[in-house]
Amino acid sequence: MQNATGGVFNINFDSFGQLQVPVVNTGAVNHTVSGNFATSTTFTNSSGGSVNVNAGTWTFATAWSNAGTLNIPTGRTLFVTSAGSLNAGSAFTGAGTFSVSSTVTQNTPWTNTTSILLLEVGAIWNTTTGNGTTIAPGGTLTWNSGTIAGPAGFTVAAGATATLATANNKTLNSTLTNSGTINWGAGTWIGDRQRRTPPEGCSTSTSTAWANCSSVVNSGAVNHTQYGNFTTSHLHQQQRR
Repeated sequence: MQNATGGVFNINFDSFGQLQVPVVNTGAVNHTVSGNFATSTTFTNSSGGSVNVNAGTWTFATAWSNAGTLNIPTGRTLFVTSAGSLNAGSAFTGAGTFSVSSTVTQNTPWTNTTSILLLEVGAIWNTTTGNGTTIAPGGTLTWNSGTIAGPAGFTVAAGATATLATANNKTLNSTLTNSGTINWGAGTWIGDRQRRTPPEGCSTSTSTAWANCSSVVNSGAVNHTQYGNFTTSHLHQQQRR
C-alpha cells in the first residue's frame, strides 16, 4: 500500500495485527481509537510522512524504517518490538513515550526535546558514526534495561534528566556524556571494558584501546542518595564545570 503525499489513512478500529500488507507512507497515517495497533509486515514512513498516535497505542512489531515524523502525544505510546531505523528526516513530536525493546539503528543525529525515550528488556539503541543522541530539556530518558551502543555516543545535555530504574542490567557499549542529571535508582551498569577485545567503533591502539567505548564522562552532578556503599569499577572521569 502506498499512502501518497496528501493522502490520509485513518485507522478507526482496534486493529492489532490486522494490517498485513507492506506500507510506504508519505502522507498521514492516524490511529484514532483506543486500543492497540501493530504492524504485521514492513512499514516505511518516508520523508514527508507522518504517523500520528492520536489514541491508543502503536507497535512496530515487524521491520520498519522512518524518515518522517512520529507524533506521539502526551499519554500515548509507540512501542518498538522489532528492529528498525531512524534515518535522515526523522522527527519526533508530542510528549508521549517511544518504548524500545528491540534494535533501533540511528542513522541521523537526534536531539530529543519532546518525548520520553524508554529502553526496556531487549533494547539496543545503536548510534552510527556521526549520528549521536542528545537528551535535551523537554525530552527524557528512562533506561530500565537494554543496551546503548555505537561510536557516536549519547549525551544528557544541561537541564535534561536521565533515569536508570529497575533491577535489570544496563549495558553501555558507547560513551555517555552527562552535563545534566542522571538519577540511578537500581540495576547493574556494565560495559565493554569487561571484554577482551574492543567492540566496533573503539580505538584498537595499545594506549587508547578503550578510549571511545564504555565510558561515562560527567560535567554535571553525580549524587549518591541512598544508604549503603557505592564503589566505582572503572575509571571515572570528572570534567571541570
